[in-house]
Amino acid sequence: MYHKLIVIFIFVFSLLSCSNNKDIEYQINKDKVDPYKLYEEGFNAFEKGDYFYAEKKFSEAELKFKVAEPAAKSAIMSSYSLYGINFYTEALENLERYLKKYPASFLI
Repeated sequence: MYHKLIVIFIFVFSLLSCSNNKDIEYQINKDKVDPYKLYEEGFNAFEKGDYFYAEKKFSEAELKFKVAEPAAKSAIMSSYSLYGINFYTEALENLERYLKKYPASFLI
């Protein structure tokens, strides 16, 4: 008799402890970063010789741009930054990805 009562108590307690009255909502990242600002930060780091940081900023800017032309320039600068830190294989892979993603840009 007590075993059934204990099992029911544990079951009810576990159901109540799992319930949460808070509504879970997806929140959009409100601190949207301007891709031109990211590109500028990358370019400033590139001029200072901090190629690793510049590559990260150029890659992030490429993802944030909605227009293809500045995104393509960011991809080129990202590859050049990789080349600057002697990551030749990664730079080549990045350029091959650039050619596949932006095929019209090298025809200009």
